[in-house]
This record gives sequence, structure tokens and C-alpha cells, in this order.
Amino acid sequence: MGLSDYQRLWCCLLLLACLGGLTHCGTFMAGRGLPAATPRPPGQDAAEQAFREAEQAYRQKDYRRARGLYEAIIANYPQTTLVDDAAFRLAELLYDEGQYEAAQQAFHEVLRRFPHSPLAPDAAHLQALSLLFLQRAPEARSVLERAQQQFPDPRFQAYFMLALTKVSAAEGQRL
Repeated sequence: MGLSDYQRLWCCLLLLACLGGLTHCGTFMAGRGLPAATPRPPGQDAAEQAFREAEQAYRQKDYRRARGLYEAIIANYPQTTLVDDAAFRLAELLYDEGQYEAAQQAFHEVLRRFPHSPLAPDAAHLQALSLLFLQRAPEARSVLERAQQQFPDPRFQAYFMLALTKVSAAEGQRL
């Protein structure tokens, strides 16, 4: 008895989820899946469960619960593969709530602790935007110029250039 197209699709999705890991809002994150031969970091299963719960709370705008869960992942599961995701999402939550000083500090901490994370370019971009909201344009410019050097990938350069345009406008400079 053969599989229907629908069943084949679900098998493929399940295989992708098992091999690579679907994390961070359902986006495929390269390097997030652990090969079968690699031992899982201590607490990985509990961290994954807490992260799923935090993401659900975040989507439901239950920011207090989401914040607590992200903070618990950072504090209790520092060796897991989700700690940079949790730190980034915590900073993003602060940004979404308009807590720009706390957000820029949290994004700075993400960049300090996880400079090679796939989320680091986004953290730099959002740290700079947080600084702009705080009317600290020179600091925002410095963050963006550093990010341009640190993350030369053209996909990120466009975001940095757009943000630098906003900084120049905030500084009253002509383009």
C-alpha cells in the first residue's frame, strides 16, 4: 500500500524537523540540529520545551510569562543550543515593549556572549535602533559601523545601510 501525497508531505516535514530542527518561530535554523552521534547538551530537552512554551506565550502577547521562560532558559540551561535564541528573544521582547534602554543592553549582551550566533547581525541592528529611540545617534552609528565590519554578508549590509540612513537623519546630516 503506497503513501498518498499528503502522507509523503508530512513524512518529509517530520524528517526535516528531526534532521535540522525547526526553531525560532518555525524558521529553519542552519546548524541547530544535532547529529545523532553528537551527545545532547545537558538540559537540551527541558530547554526545548521551555522555549516552545516561551514562543507560544510571546505569540499570545503574554510577555511576562515569555520573559520568565526566556530568563529561565538562559539561567538554567546555559550549555544548550537555544541559549542564544532565548537571549535574543528576551531582548526582542523588551524592544517590542518599548523598553529601549533595557533592550539595547540585552542586545549588547547577545553580541558579547554570542558573537558568532546567526542572530548576531539582527542583534546589532536592533541594538542600534534601540539607541536611536533613546536619541543616542552617535552610539547607534558606532554599533552599525562595527556591524558592517563584523558581518560583511550582503544580506545584512542593506539593513545596516538603511539604519545608518536613519542615524544620519537623526543627526540632521544630509545624505
